[in-house]
Amino acid sequence: MPHFVPWYSVGPAIGLVVNGCLLALCVALAVIYTQFKALRSLAIFYLSLFVYFLGYTLYGFQSSPAAITFWYGVMLLGLAWIPFTWGWFATDMRGGKKGFMFIYTLVAALVFSAALALVQHPAVLSDNLEFLTKGGVFRPQSWLARPLIYFSCLASNLAFMLIMRLRWWPGARPPTFVRPLLWGLGFWLLGGIHDALYSLGLPTVFDYTVLWLGSVWLSLSQALAVALYLRQIEQTLRQSEEKHRSILQSMEEGYYELDLEGEITFCNDAMCRITGYDQAELLGRDPRSLMEEPEASHLHDTLLQVRRTAEPALAMEWQLKHKDGQPRHAEVSVSLIKKAGGQVTGFRGIARDVTQRKQAESKLIAYQKRLRSLAGELAWTEERERRRIAIDLHDGVGQYLAACKLRLSGMLGQDRAPSPEAARQVMNLLEQAIQDTRSLTARLSPRILHELGLEAALEWLAQNCRERFNLECSFEHDNREKDLDEDLRSTVFRAASELILNTAKHARARRAWISLGREGNRLRLVVADDGVGFDYPEVLEQRRGGLGLFSMRERLELLDGRLEVESPQGGGTRATIWIPLTNATDRKGEEP
Repeated sequence: MPHFVPWYSVGPAIGLVVNGCLLALCVALAVIYTQFKALRSLAIFYLSLFVYFLGYTLYGFQSSPAAITFWYGVMLLGLAWIPFTWGWFATDMRGGKKGFMFIYTLVAALVFSAALALVQHPAVLSDNLEFLTKGGVFRPQSWLARPLIYFSCLASNLAFMLIMRLRWWPGARPPTFVRPLLWGLGFWLLGGIHDALYSLGLPTVFDYTVLWLGSVWLSLSQALAVALYLRQIEQTLRQSEEKHRSILQSMEEGYYELDLEGEITFCNDAMCRITGYDQAELLGRDPRSLMEEPEASHLHDTLLQVRRTAEPALAMEWQLKHKDGQPRHAEVSVSLIKKAGGQVTGFRGIARDVTQRKQAESKLIAYQKRLRSLAGELAWTEERERRRIAIDLHDGVGQYLAACKLRLSGMLGQDRAPSPEAARQVMNLLEQAIQDTRSLTARLSPRILHELGLEAALEWLAQNCRERFNLECSFEHDNREKDLDEDLRSTVFRAASELILNTAKHARARRAWISLGREGNRLRLVVADDGVGFDYPEVLEQRRGGLGLFSMRERLELLDGRLEVESPQGGGTRATIWIPLTNATDRKGEEP
């Protein structure tokens, strides 16, 4: 070593260089990673060590008592702040609140700093130098402050070690970065005890101070702890990222992220399904290209508003263009993506495909509109039916009864007994009135349906069709047991009557067929003709004859049945009704 470098300044100089480099590195990292608070407190810890080694190194170069006292005071000042700065760093590493030890070490450091700066006394610090026989160096007198600072540092060190080991860290095992912290404190504690004994002139292992070496080891152990902590954070972030990416990919809703220019930077598989494009086609694409006006302009305005107000836009319904050209309705939300410091980096949002819901809503609206229209038609139909029945009663039964009344009145006005011919005429009129009444009653609710069953009623319907409409109609059935309740028989008969009536009115057919059978647990009714046919969906859409067909379908759906209509271009129509027979059995079981 050069002759002007004191031997006892070599070790502290090494500590000064090491901690100076670590301080510079830590400050640079703290500027880059502003969200990692432990880097800032670690920089303060390295600063206190740097001050300690600076005073320790430079006081040995001094020759005047005042200079020796000043730099020795700087050394004690750095040493007084080490427990507080280390506790601050450990608290940030733990991620917990600052407790009693943080407050205690802060108060102790402030008291020691004020005493060293303001008090000139041998008990605290004075220019009266004393010669350390064992070390062969001069140092200022500080018979009270120096031992207290050493004792405070060592006691705080031991308390931190016990607290960390016993209850600072949750779980059965502490994190991996805790072990370097304990190692660093342990070596520093041993070095502090050794130097305290050395300063008192007591027997020690080494004939020189070693706290500087323990301090260097403490600095390096903190750097190792931070490295392990950052690795743990990186692993946690990677696992969290994988977990969230897995969640995003398994979501039914589409998730997307945009940059500040409005281009897609990320999207999940559900977003690809909504748009029809794969991720490679969507990344870097402006989502406005997936929209028509005015949705594209609305998206641009929405992004500007969200960025200006920082308020998310929720539950917006937009129409997107699928890759196949078909429109898709999506319920979309937009919010900001911010860094930890609050800087806006882009937009994110959720898109939910509501195309089926929109289609269902449109169908429901059309269905409700049709129900209202059919309700009006039903009212007019009921009124026309009442008028027709009234006309039939007036022109038929009413006329016959009126004629009978006139004949009987004439007979009562004669002095002699009525002739047999007059009585036969009255009987004929009454017979005709009875037949018209039976015919009208049969059309309204055929008695044969309730007394003889469905097969007999359908046979009567086919015969009545020949008589009323001059349409050749035949009926056949499979003679299998049907076991139908009254409601089901009435529904099937009404459906057959409606189909036959439509055939007679619109089909221009010469022949018609009615077939009734059973297939397993289902009842099958078929009404066919050789007429001109028709477009069944178009008839329902335009409501031509819609009341009968619509009410028939509604009634069949209540019974879990269905209506199938086949009308090929060559002519002819075949309508098939299927009704589960189990429903009839269930309804019978529910009857009291």
